[in-house]
Amino acid sequence: MNESNFDISTRRLILAPALITLGITLLRLVGELNRWSPALFNREAGGGGALIGIVWLVPILGVYFALRLSKAALESLAVVMLFSAD
Repeated sequence: MNESNFDISTRRLILAPALITLGITLLRLVGELNRWSPALFNREAGGGGALIGIVWLVPILGVYFALRLSKAALESLAVVMLFSAD
């Protein structure tokens, strides 16, 4: 895989999670500044258990990256096995 393909793949890998995280962060910022419901947008440090926050993105995006990277590893392994076959 050349450097150009690697850059494009990396960009594709992180674009959707980055946009989702940005959207959640902006929504939380607006909610906190407008003093919307504390159950959704808690102003305490760390969110204090608020439903709208980025903490719940960790397991979701963890699974996303695990699946995408394992798929890429399997594709790479298949290419290696193809060229190393007897």
